[in-house]
Amino acid sequence: MLVLQQLVLTHFGGTARRIALPIPGRFPLFDLQYPVMRIVIAAISAAVMGGLWLFLNRTRYGLWMRAVVQDREMAVALGIPVHKVYMWTFVLGSVLAAFSGVLAAPIVSVDFMMGREILIMAFIIVIVGGMGNLWGSVVTAVVISLIHGVGSIFVVPSTATVFSLGFMILVLLVRPQGLFGE
Repeated sequence: MLVLQQLVLTHFGGTARRIALPIPGRFPLFDLQYPVMRIVIAAISAAVMGGLWLFLNRTRYGLWMRAVVQDREMAVALGIPVHKVYMWTFVLGSVLAAFSGVLAAPIVSVDFMMGREILIMAFIIVIVGGMGNLWGSVVTAVVISLIHGVGSIFVVPSTATVFSLGFMILVLLVRPQGLFGE
């Protein structure tokens, strides 16, 4: 990852860049003008999450992925190609990460370290939602974004991440496996 970041830094430079919104326009929401692009991104994200759920729960590869996560040795004994499952899981994760970066690019500034903030939030969401629980992560993402959004009203947005970390600490003190973990 460090090599890729340095290659991007060398080729494109370290200056953050803004990407023009592919779908311009705003609509009124209460007293605010809300960008249409954010609604489009939310709809696309919901569709991708639904597709991921269908893939994990309705396909043979999804079943294999879940089996390998639960018990690798038993999956091997049942004839599941564990090394292929690891490879395709890595590919799926990489594709989802790249697609997420493409969706995020119009609403955040793009630079060679743009994944740093997103990675921190993803870590918090997965831990609080419960490891391996897709819907727990979705619900937690909504709650964390609300905490971050409300916190941004009172402090600088970069400092509002502290509220998310505080929420994670409180949840882990009360329920170490996360809100939806087993």
